[in-house]
Amino acid sequence: PPLGVRRVTSPSFPLEVTITDQDSKLAERKISSEQQIQLQARVSLSGSPTAQSGDWQSDAKTVELASASLVVLEIDQQVE
Repeated sequence: PPLGVRRVTSPSFPLEVTITDQDSKLAERKISSEQQIQLQARVSLSGSPTAQSGDWQSDAKTVELASASLVVLEIDQQVE
C-alpha cells in the first residue's frame, strides 16, 4: 500500500510538489522515517488513488531521502 498520497485538484502542468510527512496516510508511519521512497504520479479520471483503466501515470522512481533533490516524473503511460 502507498506510504502517502497527495491529491491535487485541477492541476496546471508542469506541477511542482514538495512531499512531507503531511502526505503520509498513517500518522505513525512518517515519510521522513524512511530511508528511501518510491514516487509515482497519476492523473485519475475517477478521482480514486488506485490506478483505474484509462488513467495516466508515470514510471515509479525510487529516491534516497538523504540525498533527495528535484525528481522529475513524466506522466506518459495510460493504464489499461
